[in-house]
Amino acid sequence: MSVEIAVAIALLAVVLVGGAALVSVRTNLPAPVLLSVAGLVYAETSAPHVHLDPHFALYVLIPPLLYSAALQASFVEIRALRREVGLLSVGLPIVTALCIGFALHAVVPGLPLAAGIALGAAVAPNDPISALAIARGIGLPRRLVTVVEGESLFNDASALTTFTVAVAAVNGGFSAGGTAGRFVLAVGGGVVVGAVVGWLGGWVTERLTDATLQSVLSLALPFAAFLPAEQAHASGVLSVVVCGLLLGHRSPDILTGPARLQGRSVWRVVDLLLEGVVFLLIGVQLPTVLDGLSDQQLGTIVGASAVTVAIVLFGRPLWLAATMLLPSRLGYAGAVHDARELAALSWAGMRGVITLAAVFALPYVSAGQRFPSRDLLVFVAFLVVLVTLVGQGLTYVPLLRRLDIREDAAARTQAIAVARRTAIEAGLRRLDEIADPQVESVVERLRQQALDRVEVVRDRLAAAGLGGHGDETGAAERTALARAAATLRVQMIEAERRELRRCRAMGTLDDTGLRRLQRELDHEERALAVRLEVPHP
Repeated sequence: MSVEIAVAIALLAVVLVGGAALVSVRTNLPAPVLLSVAGLVYAETSAPHVHLDPHFALYVLIPPLLYSAALQASFVEIRALRREVGLLSVGLPIVTALCIGFALHAVVPGLPLAAGIALGAAVAPNDPISALAIARGIGLPRRLVTVVEGESLFNDASALTTFTVAVAAVNGGFSAGGTAGRFVLAVGGGVVVGAVVGWLGGWVTERLTDATLQSVLSLALPFAAFLPAEQAHASGVLSVVVCGLLLGHRSPDILTGPARLQGRSVWRVVDLLLEGVVFLLIGVQLPTVLDGLSDQQLGTIVGASAVTVAIVLFGRPLWLAATMLLPSRLGYAGAVHDARELAALSWAGMRGVITLAAVFALPYVSAGQRFPSRDLLVFVAFLVVLVTLVGQGLTYVPLLRRLDIREDAAARTQAIAVARRTAIEAGLRRLDEIADPQVESVVERLRQQALDRVEVVRDRLAAAGLGGHGDETGAAERTALARAAATLRVQMIEAERRELRRCRAMGTLDDTGLRRLQRELDHEERALAVRLEVPHP
C-alpha cells in the first residue's frame, strides 16, 4: 500500500469517526455500532483492504484506551466492590472459556479441547468502552457503573492469560504446574510493573511545571507500562490498568489545574480517534473472516456459532444470579440488589477489539501442523462481536430506560453540596490567615463572595470585583487591587482543593464528585490567570 493510499484511508477514518460521533449525538445511536456498520460497508466496496494486525491492536490501540479508562475509574470504589469485580473479571472469563471449550469440543469434529478453550478465552472479555459510555450516559447507579468499569479493566488480563495457556496446550506445552506458574507471573508481574511505572510516572509528573509536558508524559505512560510487562512475560494489559488507576487516584495531588484541564481535553481526542478506529477495523475484517470458511460444513458452522453465542449471552446472567443476586437475597450487601439491576449488568457484555485481536493472533501453524479449525474459530469470534456489539449496543439504552434504574440524584446532589460548602469554608479560613490590611476592601469583597456561594451553593464563582472601583482610583491602583484579589482567590482555591481531597479521604465524597468540583475550581483558576496574567502556582 502506497503512502498516498494510507494517508487517504487515514483521512477517511477520521471523517467517519467524526461523522459517527455527530450522528450519535443527534440520534442517540451508539457510535461503536455506527462505526462497525460503516466498516462493513467499506469492506464491501472495491477500496483497498485494511488488515487487522493483532500486534498493532494489542501494542498500539489497546494500551492508551485502557489507560484512559483507568484514569477515569475510581480506585476507591473498585476496591470497595472488589468481590463483585473479581468474580466478573476473573471468575466469569475462566468459566466462560471452559464452557465454550467443552461445547466446541463436542460440536466441531476433531477440534482439540484446548483450541476450543482458546476461542472461549478470546470471546470472554467484554469491551471496556461501549458499555461504560452507555451506562454513564443513562445515569446508572454508581455502584453498577463501578462493577462494569472494574470488570472491563481487569478481565482482559485473565482472559488473555487463559488464551495464552490454551494456545500453548494446543502446541503440546501444557502442564498443571506450568499453567499455575504462568498465571502467577502474568498477574503478579503485571501488578508490580504497573505499580512501579505508576509511582515513577507520578514522581516525574509532580516535578514538571509545564502542563504540556505533563500531558506528553501522560500519553507515553501506557506504553511505558505495557512494553516492560510484556517483555517480562507478565500481563501488559494488567500493568497498564494498575498504572492508570494509581495515577488517576493521585491526580488531584500531583497535577496542576491547567494540566488536569489540558489532559482531559487531550485524552478525549485520543479516545475518540482510537475508539473510532477500533470499531471501524471490526467491520472491515468481514471479508477476511468469510474467505476462510470455504472448507467448513454449514452444520458445523451453525452449531459452533450457536453454542458460542448462547454461552456468551446466557452464561453472564446465570453467573451474576449465582454470585451476586442470590447472595444479596441471603443478606449480603453487594452491588446487585434486585432482578432489574441483574438485567442491566447482564446486557452490558458487548465484545470488541480485545476479542478480535486475540483470535486473529491464533497461529496459522501449530506444532508443525495447521492450527485446528482456525478459520472457523475466527468467524465464530467475529460473529460474537457483531451480535453483542450491534444487538446489545442498539438495545442497551432502551432496556435501561425500561428498567428505570437511576442513581439517587438527591443523595449525590446533597453530597456534592456539602463538599462544596466545606471547601468554601476552608477557603475562607485561608483568607483570614493571609489577609493584608492594605487591601482590606479586596479581602472583604472576597469574603462576601464566598459567603454568597455558601448561601446559594452555586456551581462556580465568577472572578468578581476585578473591574472599576470608581473614577478616583487610578489605573495602577486598580491593577494592583485586581492582582491582589486574584492572588488571594488562587490561594483560597488551593485551600478548597485540599479540603475536597480530605473529604474523599474521609469517604464523604466519591471520585466522581471530587473531579466535578475540582474541575470547577480549575476552570476558575484558569480564568483568573488568563484575564489577569497571574502565573499558575
